[in-house]
Amino acid sequence: MASVVAACDREPLLAEQLAERYHIPHHYSSLEEMFRDIKPDIVHIITPPKTHLQIGSYACELGSHIYVEKPFTVNYPEALQLIDIANRHNRKVTVGHIYHFDPAARQMRALVSTGLLGEPVHVEAIMSYDLETEFGRAFQYDSKHWIYDLPGGLFQNVISHLVEKVLEFLPDESPSVEVHAFLRNPALRKEESRILDELRVMLAGKEVTAQLTFSSNFKPAHSFLRIYGTKNTMEVDFNSQAVILRKGKQLPTGVGRIMTSLNIARQYQKAGFRNINRFLRSDFHFFAGMNCLLRAFYSCVLNNTEPPIPYDDILRTTRIMDLIFERLPQRT
Repeated sequence: MASVVAACDREPLLAEQLAERYHIPHHYSSLEEMFRDIKPDIVHIITPPKTHLQIGSYACELGSHIYVEKPFTVNYPEALQLIDIANRHNRKVTVGHIYHFDPAARQMRALVSTGLLGEPVHVEAIMSYDLETEFGRAFQYDSKHWIYDLPGGLFQNVISHLVEKVLEFLPDESPSVEVHAFLRNPALRKEESRILDELRVMLAGKEVTAQLTFSSNFKPAHSFLRIYGTKNTMEVDFNSQAVILRKGKQLPTGVGRIMTSLNIARQYQKAGFRNINRFLRSDFHFFAGMNCLLRAFYSCVLNNTEPPIPYDDILRTTRIMDLIFERLPQRT
């Protein structure tokens, strides 16, 4: 069983408030003091991305395994460096790709493993983001927010979720990358914001293509993954935690269309009842994927097994993100 033993933040008051809120026995404003007093087995790094390499390296060198919030690092060279340091000190590392472990994602993966999909041909990952959330308002009204220092701006804080989803079905090490990005939000345009809020990416390998869509404007906010296969097509609805199978063979004419609609409705209904059952068992919550990832990571630390996210996957995701950000139009 794991226990949270300390909270650390450069701002002492924030560290103290966090400790009081969650009944954490110790709080610090200095990493050096925390490691000297506590010597934690695992450190969760949830600071701005530009600090991930420094803090992660320091933690590994002093004997801690690390959970790193996304994005893993600012760029690919830093990711290589951090994983190399962890390996040299025999420490485990993972990154906060929590949606990879959502119940619907795990259900999808189990179905794909049976061959139901066939061979993937095209993958689409779609994610919308509400700028009126607490985080969105924070950077909109603070021109010195750390998000403005990232090569990918707003996109870099979130699109690792999209990239890692499609790379699961895109085996190519160096797919071609096409990028289109722009600012659409009228209020941000009026303020001449340096942030871009719409992103479209096309990745093309030898046999599989993928499309990423990130939007801060379409409503309602939702997240989908669609995998188009040689046998069937599969859709993962992350908001409703439903996996929908669209079968390749259908009955002819109007009857087939009616049956297809009823079949899709039945699948959503089944997912709804499954979610009700999980809710009644207090197992239906927003961070189900994070819970699964953390359990898997702590288990790998305890049993000295492979981390839940292979390091090659972390590095591929970071490398593709670099290629995307290199192609973004610059705003000054």
